Amino acid sequence: MKRIACYLLQVLLLAAVATAAAQAEWHSIGKVTSTKVEGSQISFHTEHAIVQLSVLAPDIVRVRMAHASTFGPDYSWAVVKKDWPAVHLELGNATNQEVIRTGKLEIHVQLSPFRLTFDDAGGRAISKDSNDLGMAWDGNQVRCWKQMPEDEHYFGLGENAGPLDKRGHAYVMWNTDVFGWGANTDPLYETVPFFIGLRQGRAYGIFFDNTWRSSFDMGVQFRNEYSFGAEGGEMNYYFFYGPGPKKVIEDYTALVGRTQLPPMWSLGYNQSRYSYYPEKKVRFIADNFRVRHIPCDVIFLDIHYMDGYRVFTWNKQRFPDPAAMIAGLRKQGFHLAVIIDPGIKVDPNYQVYKEGLAANAFVRMPDGKIFVGKVWPGESAFPDFTSPKVRHWWGTLYKGLVQD
Repeated sequence: MKRIACYLLQVLLLAAVATAAAQAEWHSIGKVTSTKVEGSQISFHTEHAIVQLSVLAPDIVRVRMAHASTFGPDYSWAVVKKDWPAVHLELGNATNQEVIRTGKLEIHVQLSPFRLTFDDAGGRAISKDSNDLGMAWDGNQVRCWKQMPEDEHYFGLGENAGPLDKRGHAYVMWNTDVFGWGANTDPLYETVPFFIGLRQGRAYGIFFDNTWRSSFDMGVQFRNEYSFGAEGGEMNYYFFYGPGPKKVIEDYTALVGRTQLPPMWSLGYNQSRYSYYPEKKVRFIADNFRVRHIPCDVIFLDIHYMDGYRVFTWNKQRFPDPAAMIAGLRKQGFHLAVIIDPGIKVDPNYQVYKEGLAANAFVRMPDGKIFVGKVWPGESAFPDFTSPKVRHWWGTLYKGLVQD
């Protein structure tokens, strides 16, 4: 019954996404009225919008669209590489088209109505806007539709349940802490608005850089088209061409940053579930791995190691001597990893909450009040990780876990 319920929920969700998209009054950006070239950046003014193509590298193109005559402030919480060397472009014209050649790509700009096509240097199509809509807006919403060949498949979009191939599914980008999620639950914990398209051995990537609630429809509304968009902000995406997936990932991570290499032990087998406690159970798990000669490098503890779900604390009834337990596990060849939720219990007697208040470290509403939401400990405040000072403060809290 649970599986049936999850399936019905997914069907209703997909139907709602498709219905909402179908009922929206999407407005075309119209035809190109003027073009301006500034180095590696080409701007197109259309009847109802402005579109800007920035060629960052011969195989990387940024596309911005705003349904206005100018763009708003240009900033991003995701992009770390902003200085790119100049790219030599060759510009040409064809019937109802302007063509931009980079050495790796041919970008065909259809002028009336505005549409984009990305071809490789040999003229083979990689990605193409849909004929019907392309880029459009409805009120504050923005969206882009692209053609979806029958033999093209899609991978990525963050931490989602369900199949590896996202074709035929729809996803919402909105980080959500979901208890008891199933194979079709959406959205989930971690959203990454980036995917790789793979067709006939060639790969490309699209990263949609928009912090509003966004969504990806990979062939639900229309079987031969996929789309992505957001409830507000700009249409702002990056196009990466491989032709291999490895090259796409290299270019994408060059743009948004790369995680430091993890320690070698973290690449081994990690034993994790919800949840191991008390200490006796943890030691039982560790002993059995060794007795049965099953390789294991890491044991995870979930929220039940905490005192009342307060992060950076230990429940001393369940774990009376954490330091001794950690040392014992280390002798057996285990590392211990503990879950940390960025939801700080609203408790005037809780040291972490008091420090956060004193440091003005929590996310606030527009009226200045601290934003409070429900997490495992109940009403919780959330660190403002956009602040370097808050990130540093948060980093200092971990030491207490091994000193108690």
